[in-house]
Amino acid sequence: KQQQLQKERVQQHMDEKFYTLEESPCLICNSPQFETLAEKDRYGLPCSTAICQSCGLIQTTPRMNQSSYNHFYNDGHRNLYVGAQSPDLTYINRRIKVAEKTTAYLAKHLSLSGIRILEVGCGIGALLYTLQKKGALVEGIDLSETYLEAGKAHFNLHLHTTDLFQLNPSKPYDLIIYSDVFEHLLDPTAHLQQCKKLLTDNGTLFIKVPGVRNIIRPYLNDFLRMLQNAHITYFSADTLTNLLSQNQFSQLHCNEQIMSLWKPNSKAAPTITNYYTQTIRFLKKKENQHLFRSVLSGAYDLKNKLNR
Repeated sequence: KQQQLQKERVQQHMDEKFYTLEESPCLICNSPQFETLAEKDRYGLPCSTAICQSCGLIQTTPRMNQSSYNHFYNDGHRNLYVGAQSPDLTYINRRIKVAEKTTAYLAKHLSLSGIRILEVGCGIGALLYTLQKKGALVEGIDLSETYLEAGKAHFNLHLHTTDLFQLNPSKPYDLIIYSDVFEHLLDPTAHLQQCKKLLTDNGTLFIKVPGVRNIIRPYLNDFLRMLQNAHITYFSADTLTNLLSQNQFSQLHCNEQIMSLWKPNSKAAPTITNYYTQTIRFLKKKENQHLFRSVLSGAYDLKNKLNR
């Protein structure tokens, strides 16, 4: 019920032109050449999702400007996505289970004991809690006071209501984390450049986002299930590598889920590779598989009805 009410509220704001939309060139190659993939998100809300024809990045365009997104996030957006504005115990326990998987990935690739970690957009801090149990020195920032206060109360963590550009740490960080946050950024390049200033010389950047090529299990091969108006970008491992390499980060590891680790470097940015054709072929293949599965499911349901 909360989700439906919030959807109607957001739709009303859109109908009344309350949100300001802005055109944006590709966030990797700066090209204005896009091909539209969808006009609505998974909730049925108006949201234009397009693919860059010059590099293959999928992004929302036009999109809300920063002040409109700020209002959207402060106006009960979690009612739309999780069905509640404040985190309850069920939500917290669910986030811990997700965080444990992310921590296992990080522990496989990095030594966590004693390192300084900053999480950007930490929410309640479930991931920081699981990392702290591994011996890490953790700190988190977010703009949602409700979730930060819940995290402080439940986990007793060091959390701040601020953003990356206002942060003034006494020491640099060994690891900076963006876990299901990077896809929400209007200016990911600015964040990457700021991360380089806040990391130690041997520091690491972790980015976890929904992967475009990972729609089989979580989204049942249906790309449209992946879309939501709060997401600005949709990355594959290839397009994320394009963006990070343009900002002088070298890949340590990246899968299509996407969980990835990166190190700053001083190399000149390489030529951007165009993944438009590969991405379109992949999406069309998955669309055909989804349609075939839907037809089979419909035929099975019809057979059951006829046999009753």
